[in-house]
Amino acid sequence: DSESRFRRTFELAGSGMAHIGMDRRFIRVNKRLCEILGYPEEQLLGLTGRDISHPDDLDIINAQRPALYAGEVDAVRLEKRYLRKDGSVVWVKFTMTLERDAAARPLYEIGVYDDITAQRDAEERVRESEARFRQTFELAASGICHVIDGRFVRVNRSLCEILGYSEKELLGKTVKELSHPEDRDLSDAGRARIRRGEIETVRLEKRYVRKDGAVVWCKIAIAHA
Repeated sequence: DSESRFRRTFELAGSGMAHIGMDRRFIRVNKRLCEILGYPEEQLLGLTGRDISHPDDLDIINAQRPALYAGEVDAVRLEKRYLRKDGSVVWVKFTMTLERDAAARPLYEIGVYDDITAQRDAEERVRESEARFRQTFELAASGICHVIDGRFVRVNRSLCEILGYSEKELLGKTVKELSHPEDRDLSDAGRARIRRGEIETVRLEKRYVRKDGAVVWCKIAIAHA
């Protein structure tokens, strides 16, 4: 009964599962692993994980195996890429434990595979979006800044040129420090309305005092992130 339950659990598990021999070859795989890797069972059996690993991830598991075999860790946990039979790349969250005999000698490895390709693709899109944002922010012809508690925390090159300060000099300064004395409180009412959710953006014109003392008129738009 116990063996039957084990086999059923192995076969129907939502995660890909495999038993891996001491020669690193698959000796038992379940249906889900075949789906993840795109191989029928008969083709997976006899292959090694290295045979279907992404070239850049070939040794990522081997680097952690010694600690597992020495009993220093109870499992190897990592994320890596495999190449499916059709050549596409699949990201997998991989966990490996070691089955031992009564004398503590290694019998075979147990691998659990979860497909995280969609998650990694989403993370990559976020990174690419962030990279595009940073490039747009830095290279914009308009001065752009992020302000927290009234202080500059991020400024672009154009704003530095407009106000005559270096980025290092601007960061940490307050907007009011650089505002013309007669315009220091000009945006306060609009900011309060943004915080209350009454409006999304404040647009106005005001004066700033450059580092060299010259007055510069700016058309500004303020929004809340």
